[in-house]
Amino acid sequence: MIYVGHDEFHYKTTVRASLGFQGLSTFQVSLLGNYVYAYADDCMIATPGTLQTSCENAPVYATTYFNSSIYYAKDTYTNSAYAGYNTSGEIYSAEVCLNTKDTPFFCTVYNQEFYVAEQVMDDNWNYGSKADSGTVGLGASSPVWAIVSQPATKVFDVYLNNFNGWTWADSNYVANNSQSVINIGSFDPEYNYDRHTTISPYQSNSYLFALSIFGFGKTDNTTNTEFYTDIMNFDVDITKYGILANTTSLALNFRGLGLPATSFNKFSDLLAVATKGESTCLSRKSGYCALSNPCEYYNKYNLWDYDFKIQFQTNQDDFYLRVPLATFAANYDAEGGVCVVFVEYLQDTQNDGKSIMLGSMFFQSVYAQYTQAGVNSVIVDLFVNKHALASTYIGNDVVPTGDTVFVTPVATLEPETVTSKNGQPTFAATIAGITDTNPYFLLDFSSSHTIVWDINCMTTGIGIYPAGPCSDQPTEM
Repeated sequence: MIYVGHDEFHYKTTVRASLGFQGLSTFQVSLLGNYVYAYADDCMIATPGTLQTSCENAPVYATTYFNSSIYYAKDTYTNSAYAGYNTSGEIYSAEVCLNTKDTPFFCTVYNQEFYVAEQVMDDNWNYGSKADSGTVGLGASSPVWAIVSQPATKVFDVYLNNFNGWTWADSNYVANNSQSVINIGSFDPEYNYDRHTTISPYQSNSYLFALSIFGFGKTDNTTNTEFYTDIMNFDVDITKYGILANTTSLALNFRGLGLPATSFNKFSDLLAVATKGESTCLSRKSGYCALSNPCEYYNKYNLWDYDFKIQFQTNQDDFYLRVPLATFAANYDAEGGVCVVFVEYLQDTQNDGKSIMLGSMFFQSVYAQYTQAGVNSVIVDLFVNKHALASTYIGNDVVPTGDTVFVTPVATLEPETVTSKNGQPTFAATIAGITDTNPYFLLDFSSSHTIVWDINCMTTGIGIYPAGPCSDQPTEM
C-alpha cells in the first residue's frame, strides 16, 4: 500500500520514492507510464528562444533531486516526450524504492534503469505548477514492478479521498480523513460487487481511451430530463486531431480536467452562462477558470448541479458516468480564496495536448482498478468512489433530453427618445459616481470597455477646433 499525498496549494497528487538511495522525495505518478525519471541537481529549463534557468524556477518548479556525480551514466537520451514534459538527459541504473505504509524503503533487489532530466524543453501539462522530483510510472514495463518480482499479471488500484472540501457543494456531504492510497498487487475489497464500467486503451501500447460521449450540462432528477452540450475533442478537419480525436487519458500526474483549445473555449462559454458571467477562463497553457467569489456563493445559481457526462467506447457494458463539476473546483489560496474550476487549457498544437485529460481531481469521484496482463493488455474498471458526492453516477439510465440548461439572459435596449448626438441614437444608463440627471451614452458593440467623461474633460485642439471643454465642438460630449 503506497500512501498518496496531496499538495493543497497547487492541488497536485504525489507519492514518495527514492532513486539510488538519494533520499525520499515526492514524485508524480503516470498510471500507464513505463518509465521512472527524476530531475538532475543541475537541471536547466532550455525552452528554445529563452534564457536558460534552473528547473527549480517557473514555469517548471521542479525539485532538482538527483545528484548525478555519484553514478556513471549508462547512456544519454534527447528530446523525449513523457508525462507532459519534453526532456533530455542521461540514463542511470540503481535501486528504485517506493515509500509504503509499512516499509519506508520498499526497493528493487537489483539495479533498474531510470532517466535523469538535465534539460526541460517544454512543459505541456503542468505549466506553472510543481513538477516535484520527477515521475514514477506504473505501466507494465516500469522498473517499479521489479520490487514485487515482476508478476505476470500486474494489478493496482487508485483510491483518493476528497481533498478540496465539498461541503460548499453539498451541505449534507460528510468529510472524512481516510488516507488516499495506491494498492500494489491487490484491490480494495469494498468495491467487489459495485456497479462499474470496464474500459481498455483504444490500441496496444497506448494510454488513451476512446470516448463515445463527453458533454457538459446537467440531469434534472425532478423532471427526469437531461441536457448536455458536446465538448468532445473532435474537429471536422480530420488533420487537427487525427487518431487522437475523441480520446482521453486518466492521468494522476495532471491536476484537474484538461481540455484541448477548442473544447476549452466551448466550456468557457458554457460556464460563463451557468455563472451569470462571473467566470474568467484563461485560454493559455494550463489556464483555468476563476470565479469572482468563493465556491459556496454559487449555490444560489445551482452551479454545483452541473456535471460532465462521460461514456467510453467499450464492448464490456453500456454504462456512462456523471462526474460533478465540483469534482474539479476548490477555493484556491493562490487566487485569494475565490473559487477556481480546474478545467485547464491544453495547447493542442502538440500531440500531448490533443486528448482530454482526466486528472487527479477526477479520482476524488471515481475509484479505479488497473489490471495489466503481459505487456500490452490493460483493463481498467471504474467505480463511484465511496466518498464521492451523492450526484456522482455510473449506470445506463436512459433520460430524455429536456430544454437547454444554458439560458443566456436577453435584455431589450430601447434608444433614449429625448437625447441624440448628430443623429446617433443614445441610451440611458446608470453608473456609480455619476450624479447628472438622466445621463445618456453611445453604444459600441465592438468594445469591451466603458468610458465616461470627467466633468473637467478638455480637448487639446482637434483639426480646426481650438483646445477647450469636451462639451464644445468637435466632441460635444
